[in-house]
Amino acid sequence: MYNVKAAFISFGFFAYPKEYIVENSKKVFEETVKKGLDAQYFGPVIDIEDSERVLKDLKTSDFDFIIAHVTTWTMTPVVIRVLKEYKNMPILVWGLGGKTENGTLISPASPAGTSALLFPMRQLGLKYKYIYDHPDSEPKYDEVLRFAKVVEAIKALNGAKVGAMGYCDMGLYALMIDGVALKKQLGMDVEDIFSYEVGKMAEEAPKEEVDRVVEEMRNDLEFSQEPTYEQLEKTARLTYALRLKVKERGYLGVTMKCVYGVSRYMGFTPCLTQALLAKDITSICESDAAGLLTQVILKQITGQSSTFMENYEYYTDKVLVGVCGFAPFDMTQGSKVKCMCAGWGGFTGLYETPDMKEGKVTIARLFSEEGKLKMLLLTAEGVVPGKWAELGWAEPMPKFPSLFLKLDCPVDFYVENSPAQHINIVYGDWKQQIKDFCKFTDIEVINYGV
Repeated sequence: MYNVKAAFISFGFFAYPKEYIVENSKKVFEETVKKGLDAQYFGPVIDIEDSERVLKDLKTSDFDFIIAHVTTWTMTPVVIRVLKEYKNMPILVWGLGGKTENGTLISPASPAGTSALLFPMRQLGLKYKYIYDHPDSEPKYDEVLRFAKVVEAIKALNGAKVGAMGYCDMGLYALMIDGVALKKQLGMDVEDIFSYEVGKMAEEAPKEEVDRVVEEMRNDLEFSQEPTYEQLEKTARLTYALRLKVKERGYLGVTMKCVYGVSRYMGFTPCLTQALLAKDITSICESDAAGLLTQVILKQITGQSSTFMENYEYYTDKVLVGVCGFAPFDMTQGSKVKCMCAGWGGFTGLYETPDMKEGKVTIARLFSEEGKLKMLLLTAEGVVPGKWAELGWAEPMPKFPSLFLKLDCPVDFYVENSPAQHINIVYGDWKQQIKDFCKFTDIEVINYGV
């Protein structure tokens, strides 16, 4: 079951058989419910009197979005009378297709009704998605359920919080986000996590809890060289403390200052802490608030882990992206995640070194510009690159979790429109669902070819 409820409203016209309207709309409604969507049927709505009656019923009902099922041709004012009362609610306009009977296609003229309806809806500022069934074809139940997942994500994020331990590591402006725009468009907050408090929680962690996390690391990771207990203990203590803070505050994700934070002042790199946190929530380093929020959105829409990656090299037909020592375990290859101790820039710690999974990826990046949230949205084919390393790492140099992104757009478009050194990816093609999410949250989409 989806954690949202729909008001399913059937619209028709007096000149068509009422039994046809009721029979076909209820059949579609009942099948939608069978597929897992919680919905309530209203209709048929044929004239203004029906609109007024249904409005009264709707006002005593609880629902999160509307399915306006245009079962036959319908008069625009009849539909608008109902929908304009729900200007700020997601609306799915769903047109019924015709059916061939005894060699003749019998059309209910739903495309005519929706063609007359959609332009006025736009003019009135109604937020909608339109889907239409093809003649003699199965209704598009899958698209309805995908839309319900988008509505579920919008609902779940409204009032949600993420935590940031530190602010934009290395002073990087691209990691910031406009908090007012975030609250206005998504209803979300980025809360400060006091680093001293977390440090005290880590110091005071019970030994049995620390050892439990150490054992978790040994189960999840394959070390190229046996780490010291002290190395594992530091990671385990920070992991324990942040898990407590996540539970206490109900965070959907966390980010932390790693270069000028944990690494410099706590004496170890927090890559494995982030990987362990990412088993349950979203995690990202460098106090990247924009990237963290992107990943929370991706996880809510897809139900999958997502991760950030950094631009390292631009080719004529692809981009090399990677991240120093951290990736969610379920986005990597192998039953255990490869890990090693390495040093760079005076910092030494434990880093993941697995190959990432290959395949289609969706690239997204939330950012704020002139008081509005925007989203870069692209797709690519992810391929594991050959051996490479970042300048400055001590031997043996680690191979980061990384990918060649064979973009579905020119590299120059990607370069010119990337709002940060980080991009965020999730496996699969989720472009349409993310576009729908952005449409209903007033986020402008930067998308090649659109």
